[in-house]
Amino acid sequence: MKKILSAAIVSATVITGLGMSQADAASGNTIQNVQQIHHGDQSLEGVRLGENIQDVLKTQKATGYSYKPDKTEHYYEFKTSKGFMIVTADGQKDHGVIKRISMEYNKPDGPTFKEVRHQLGNTVKWRYHYDDRTGNFGYVKDGKTVYQFGTESPKDRNLKLYRIDIEK
Repeated sequence: MKKILSAAIVSATVITGLGMSQADAASGNTIQNVQQIHHGDQSLEGVRLGENIQDVLKTQKATGYSYKPDKTEHYYEFKTSKGFMIVTADGQKDHGVIKRISMEYNKPDGPTFKEVRHQLGNTVKWRYHYDDRTGNFGYVKDGKTVYQFGTESPKDRNLKLYRIDIEK
């Protein structure tokens, strides 16, 4: 009886999602990251949409900065161990609120194009293109989130996740 009760509790925990901590921020080009973002997580690599850019600049050093000519958007670049991140904030320099995060990972070694499309369902927009000369590319658009896919070689036809863009 104890084994049946234990199995039921574990199954209920997995099904209801109680086993997944809400404190875990989306990180990496993994299928778990795709699931978290799809289910409402608004953070990527420790940076959250709506967060003040000041908070990010306190913990991470920007490796580049630029802005829109009318100064309504500011772009902060960060090199991380996982890749290259661009954070877009509104407002004044170093005092705005984050409205967009783009993370390009070092290698296209995340989940495949087919895995992400299957995970997100039939409501997403998608496209892929194979070309032996210019390379292979694909994307899946889920609302304001875009997942980009590529291959390391034009001969490779297995598109893998390498970039995630989230927006408010």
